[in-house]
Amino acid sequence: MAVTGGVGSSLNLESISLATYICDFGNVVAGATKRKSFRLTNVGRLAVNFNFDKKVLTQAGIAIEPDKVQKVAPNCSTLFHVAYATRKNAKLGRVRWLAHVDVKGGPSYSIEFVANLTIPELSMSTENLDFGKVCV
Repeated sequence: MAVTGGVGSSLNLESISLATYICDFGNVVAGATKRKSFRLTNVGRLAVNFNFDKKVLTQAGIAIEPDKVQKVAPNCSTLFHVAYATRKNAKLGRVRWLAHVDVKGGPSYSIEFVANLTIPELSMSTENLDFGKVCV
């Protein structure tokens, strides 16, 4: 879809990214897999097709299902399931990947996948707490 601008120029809507959304996995233990789900809704007047670049996501360890959706009707939505599988030897700390959601014939959107890779979390016993010597 192209829109004509001023002075004889045209604008290709497929090259515009309207918004970026964040899918935050939170703390993820290195070597583990964490799952999230989100919903994309077609708020337009025409049916649209959503398409993720599965190759880019696979390189990041992210699997998304479905990776493409055909003809989502106006005011209808699709539920997506995302799994982030980490490697045990991955660098710890905050990681980010940007994936584009291509809407056929329209502008694109971006989803930023964010996680904090960490070592296994600790949990405290609720039965025994030793505060050492305490002056009262």
